[in-house]
Amino acid sequence: MAVRPIPLAAAALGVLVASVSVAWLGGGSLDGLGEHGGGITWQDDALRLEEGAWLRLGVGTQAEVTTPMAGRAFDLAHGSHEQPRQFTRIDGENISIHAGDGHMISALERYPRASEAPHTVVFSCKPPLTTVIDGANVVIAEPVKTGSESCPDAPLYLRAVTGLQVTGLAVDGVPLEVAPSLFEPVSGLVALAVGLVGLAALGPSALALLLLAPLAPLIEPFGIPGRAFIWMLFAAGCSMRILEGGWRRWAALALTLFALAAGGRELLISLTPDGLTAGSEQDAGVAEVVVVTMGIRAFENKVDEAVRFYGPSVRSPRSPLVVTFGSSSSGGNQPAGFWPDHLGRALPQAQVQTLAWGGATSWHMRSTLERLDIRPDVCVMYMGHNDTNLSVPGRSIAAIERGDAQTAEGFVAPVTLDEARDNAQALADRCDGLVIGGEYSVGREDDVNAWLAAVSQVEGVVVVDVSSVLKERPFDEMMVDAVHPSPEGQRRVAEVFAPAVESLLEQQVDER
Repeated sequence: MAVRPIPLAAAALGVLVASVSVAWLGGGSLDGLGEHGGGITWQDDALRLEEGAWLRLGVGTQAEVTTPMAGRAFDLAHGSHEQPRQFTRIDGENISIHAGDGHMISALERYPRASEAPHTVVFSCKPPLTTVIDGANVVIAEPVKTGSESCPDAPLYLRAVTGLQVTGLAVDGVPLEVAPSLFEPVSGLVALAVGLVGLAALGPSALALLLLAPLAPLIEPFGIPGRAFIWMLFAAGCSMRILEGGWRRWAALALTLFALAAGGRELLISLTPDGLTAGSEQDAGVAEVVVVTMGIRAFENKVDEAVRFYGPSVRSPRSPLVVTFGSSSSGGNQPAGFWPDHLGRALPQAQVQTLAWGGATSWHMRSTLERLDIRPDVCVMYMGHNDTNLSVPGRSIAAIERGDAQTAEGFVAPVTLDEARDNAQALADRCDGLVIGGEYSVGREDDVNAWLAAVSQVEGVVVVDVSSVLKERPFDEMMVDAVHPSPEGQRRVAEVFAPAVESLLEQQVDER
């Protein structure tokens, strides 16, 4: 059955309306964004922030941003963009947590998978967590360790330290909407060019359906992208000429396939992280489980990173060698200003080498020391919080390593008390002397005390009381949050450890 022709002017109008509609639906302005500063534009389905730009996301306790990480640096701040209560900084493959004055609270695990692909960074202080979601199932999760009392609902900000391309923003799991209002010329020109080719090759009747293009915004609330709708109209019109003979059949087929591909691409973008959506709070929770169910490699990666990082420093150590173990409360692999740094200054006669790593447990420290194959004169460990924190589902790290079956449905400690004792024994076997202090963890003192009692069963271990020293002064003076000592607190931790370490070193000299 032949399709009744329509006037050429109407067809041309259809092409023009469709191209303008595609351009309008593809562009975007800053309508819908909150308070912001610096250069922010909308291009290619993404917000582009110039260096120094900032954006108020909304009020809440969790901020999400989806962006390529390689070569980029940005902050997710809580409280204010100028003087936040705290913020997480992503600088390429380095992730760190900072107090509002810029002081680094903890250096989290390096993220070597940073690339041009979109990553979703979730910064949450209730529960305390910073998560990087890479694709569907590769996750790095580290605790921010902020007391809930210091994290009320407050404005959340994105700050661009370098230029940034953002394809997803959300607050407390709710995506931030950006209302399109400006034309995006490229999409419109492509639609216009394809429409004119179709008009010349197939005639006006094939393009009649494009007159419905202005209806595209009306279907967007039903989850169908407007640009996909317009391309599908174009494909439907062209397909009516496929049954005709001659070269027009092939032109109609080619244009139909092109329009279907273009419409399919728009539909796919709306359903993937390439669109302006971000992972929800539930995504972050599921992702944290995924990192554990991936197997022991998820934990060995941290050890691999530590061995690569510290290997050059311990190949030819000078004697005596003092090695410190810890996690983010010990400065991770950036100890400047943390207690291992102060301990080194207090013991100029020794080489003080930290092996601390953000998010580490005693299992990680034992594995790192064994992999580096060194035998220090004295080892100093300030841990307990991460070992006892209920953060892995069903079984401990050692149980995963052994291949044991899952024994619990909920989250359990990554290191049991018996395993903590075994880890301390393994460290003592390699260290001529071992000094241990339990971390001061506000609200979890009983857990850390039980851990300290377990590791103190190892023969020859010297136990020091760090918590009492940190508790004897006001919290704000000694602590940044529930588990990370302030600069003054870091200095006091070193002062507690120094006499015990110096005494062991002197004993060793006398014995020789």
